[in-house]
Amino acid sequence: MDMEIDLSNLGTVNTMFAALFSKLGVPIKTTISANVLEEALNGTVTVRPLPIGASVSGKVEKQCAHFFGVTINEQQAESGIVVRVTSTAQSKFKLLYFEQDVNGGYGLALQ
Repeated sequence: MDMEIDLSNLGTVNTMFAALFSKLGVPIKTTISANVLEEALNGTVTVRPLPIGASVSGKVEKQCAHFFGVTINEQQAESGIVVRVTSTAQSKFKLLYFEQDVNGGYGLALQ
Protein backbone atom coordinates (compact mmCIF):
# COMPACT_ATOMS: atom_id res chain seq x y z
CA MET A 1 0.00 0.00 0.00
CA ASP A 2 1.57 3.27 -1.15
CA MET A 3 0.33 6.44 0.53
CA GLU A 4 1.62 9.89 1.34
CA ILE A 5 1.16 11.73 4.61
CA ASP A 6 0.46 15.45 4.84
CA LEU A 7 2.50 16.44 7.90
CA SER A 8 0.73 19.80 8.12
CA ASN A 9 -2.45 17.96 9.16
CA LEU A 10 -0.80 15.96 11.94
CA GLY A 11 -0.73 17.01 15.55
CA THR A 12 2.44 17.24 17.61
CA VAL A 13 2.31 13.66 18.93
CA ASN A 14 1.61 12.11 15.51
CA THR A 15 4.38 14.19 13.92
CA MET A 16 6.75 12.96 16.63
CA PHE A 17 5.79 9.32 15.94
CA ALA A 18 6.24 9.83 12.19
CA ALA A 19 9.71 11.29 12.83
CA LEU A 20 10.58 8.41 15.16
CA PHE A 21 9.53 5.76 12.62
CA SER A 22 11.44 7.61 9.92
CA LYS A 23 14.61 7.63 12.08
CA LEU A 24 14.17 3.88 12.57
CA GLY A 25 14.29 3.42 8.81
CA VAL A 26 10.59 3.10 8.03
CA PRO A 27 10.05 4.91 4.72
CA ILE A 28 7.31 7.52 5.16
CA LYS A 29 6.26 9.36 2.03
CA THR A 30 5.19 12.92 2.67
CA THR A 31 3.24 15.34 0.51
CA ILE A 32 4.33 18.80 -0.51
CA SER A 33 2.52 21.50 1.43
CA ALA A 34 -0.48 22.90 -0.46
CA ASN A 35 0.66 26.40 0.56
CA VAL A 36 4.05 25.90 -1.11
CA LEU A 37 2.45 24.64 -4.32
CA GLU A 38 -0.17 27.40 -4.36
CA GLU A 39 2.37 30.18 -3.82
CA ALA A 40 4.54 28.74 -6.59
CA LEU A 41 1.62 28.45 -9.02
CA ASN A 42 0.56 32.03 -8.24
CA GLY A 43 4.12 33.31 -8.68
CA THR A 44 4.11 34.89 -5.22
CA VAL A 45 7.40 33.28 -4.19
CA THR A 46 10.75 35.04 -4.03
CA VAL A 47 13.25 33.31 -6.30
CA ARG A 48 16.83 34.10 -5.31
CA PRO A 49 19.55 33.76 -7.95
CA LEU A 50 22.07 31.00 -7.25
CA PRO A 51 25.25 31.14 -9.35
CA ILE A 52 26.81 27.81 -10.37
CA GLY A 53 29.40 26.82 -7.75
CA ALA A 54 27.89 29.04 -5.05
CA SER A 55 26.95 27.77 -1.61
CA VAL A 56 23.97 28.85 0.47
CA SER A 57 23.11 27.99 4.05
CA GLY A 58 20.01 28.68 6.06
CA LYS A 59 17.01 27.16 7.77
CA VAL A 60 13.72 26.25 6.12
CA GLU A 61 10.72 26.13 8.45
CA LYS A 62 8.47 23.07 8.39
CA GLN A 63 6.00 22.98 5.50
CA CYS A 64 7.80 25.94 3.86
CA ALA A 65 10.22 26.28 0.96
CA HIS A 66 13.10 28.34 -0.34
CA PHE A 67 13.23 29.02 -4.07
CA PHE A 68 16.45 29.49 -6.05
CA GLY A 69 16.98 30.21 -9.73
CA VAL A 70 19.97 28.75 -11.56
CA THR A 71 21.02 30.04 -14.99
CA ILE A 72 22.92 27.56 -17.14
CA ASN A 73 24.30 27.77 -20.66
CA GLU A 74 23.65 25.30 -23.46
CA GLN A 75 26.86 23.34 -22.82
CA GLN A 76 25.97 22.92 -19.14
CA ALA A 77 22.45 21.85 -20.11
CA GLU A 78 23.83 19.20 -22.46
CA SER A 79 26.47 17.99 -19.99
CA GLY A 80 24.20 18.16 -16.95
CA ILE A 81 24.70 19.79 -13.58
CA VAL A 82 24.83 18.43 -10.05
CA VAL A 83 22.82 20.02 -7.27
CA ARG A 84 24.02 19.00 -3.82
CA VAL A 85 21.76 19.66 -0.85
CA THR A 86 22.48 18.59 2.72
CA SER A 87 21.04 19.06 6.17
CA THR A 88 23.49 19.62 9.02
CA ALA A 89 20.71 18.56 11.41
CA GLN A 90 20.14 15.35 9.38
CA SER A 91 16.56 16.48 8.68
CA LYS A 92 14.72 14.98 5.73
CA PHE A 93 13.58 17.26 2.94
CA LYS A 94 12.49 17.29 -0.68
CA LEU A 95 14.35 18.88 -3.55
CA LEU A 96 11.84 20.04 -6.17
CA TYR A 97 12.26 21.38 -9.68
CA PHE A 98 9.83 24.04 -10.87
CA GLU A 99 9.55 25.56 -14.33
CA GLN A 100 8.16 29.03 -14.92
CA ASP A 101 4.74 29.16 -16.60
CA VAL A 102 3.70 31.73 -19.21
CA ASN A 103 1.51 33.44 -16.57
CA GLY A 104 4.51 34.08 -14.27
CA GLY A 105 3.83 31.26 -11.83
CA TYR A 106 5.90 28.13 -11.33
CA GLY A 107 4.71 24.60 -12.05
CA LEU A 108 6.18 21.53 -10.37
CA ALA A 109 8.22 19.75 -13.04
CA LEU A 110 10.17 17.17 -11.03
CA GLN A 111 9.96 15.74 -7.55
